[in-house]
Amino acid sequence: MNNICIICPYDYPIPAVKGGAIEQVVDGICTINEIEHLLNITVLTTFDDEAQKLGDHYKYSKFVIFKKYKIDKFIFFVFRVLKKIFKIYIPTSYRMTKIKKWIVENEHNFDFFIFEDGLTYMIPYLFKNIDRKKVLTHLHWIGDPNKKTNKYFSYLLPVSNYVGENWKKQSGTSKVPIKVLKNGINLDNFTKDLAADEQLVLKRSLGIKDDSFVVLYIGRIVKEKGILRLIEAIERLDEEDITLIIIGSAKFAEKSMTDYEKEVYKRIETSHCLIVHLGFVQNSELYRYQKISDIAIIPTIVEEAAALVSIECMAAGLPLIATNSGGLPEYADTSCSIIVSKGESMIDELITAIKCLKSDKQLKEKMSNNAVKEAQKYSLKNTYFDLVHFLSKLT
Repeated sequence: MNNICIICPYDYPIPAVKGGAIEQVVDGICTINEIEHLLNITVLTTFDDEAQKLGDHYKYSKFVIFKKYKIDKFIFFVFRVLKKIFKIYIPTSYRMTKIKKWIVENEHNFDFFIFEDGLTYMIPYLFKNIDRKKVLTHLHWIGDPNKKTNKYFSYLLPVSNYVGENWKKQSGTSKVPIKVLKNGINLDNFTKDLAADEQLVLKRSLGIKDDSFVVLYIGRIVKEKGILRLIEAIERLDEEDITLIIIGSAKFAEKSMTDYEKEVYKRIETSHCLIVHLGFVQNSELYRYQKISDIAIIPTIVEEAAALVSIECMAAGLPLIATNSGGLPEYADTSCSIIVSKGESMIDELITAIKCLKSDKQLKEKMSNNAVKEAQKYSLKNTYFDLVHFLSKLT
């Protein structure tokens, strides 16, 4: 049985009580391992009282907690300046130096280190003195590809073919060992039923008419996600029986508000359309809003590595409208999704796609059924067993 150490991102804790896409995947792998116990897992994660209490109940996963420090923001600022101007890479935080020390001291206890943190430029710093055969990089975005980083890990585990091919291209070599390890979700969270009368109660509590056609957006409120373009498409449709529900914030469960969020909220407040913004909603509660929705839209305007929300909405039976962004089409099968451009014609294509699914109930129902079937490919169990199988081949 392999002993693995998973190095997780800075911002949010595991168990994933504050949200976060990567955090939910790692949390899910640990949860399934409690049942299957095919791995001994140690997770390096961020301190949080609630998460720490939950983590104490895991039998086959150990959570090593690293605190955030006040000086971290200043260090990260210096890091960004040095990186941009001089191409010099210092640790991104004081916390990162603590993690490096822990890894060096405990290397002998592990068969593999899996780097889940998106800061790939930290790989040379963290693993300089570690056997590269032990180091795997599970990449959830396009990363920061370069030949130097390639020297410090044995395998790249991108969440989509797009991410893997982009890494090879940008790092200038085709020799990077790659194994695509696609994201998965807890399907049970999104296949729950919500009785018809409960759906009506929820709709009315949000000020939504019983027969309204509901369009759903779930994701962070950041410019890259294209929310303002989606709002413009809804406004240009100008149909009274269409409602847009927006779920999410810039920083998941954190309550601070960015300038972009303020811009989005102002647009919502002044819109002549019915737009309901709910802020952050716990993953376990999303199904309630999916069940009162007709379709889901993922309007990303940058290259998306892969979107968990696409799987979540498919599992809930929602037809998708998504942009042709990076690895997103690899998850959003055409049998249950309409792919639109993220370029100049995006808003017009969104309008056309929404009209199509609103007017063609038979097509919408067919895509809904296909979505549920397609989502079965992306269970956390599949991700877990893919990882276990791959690690067994390496040992």
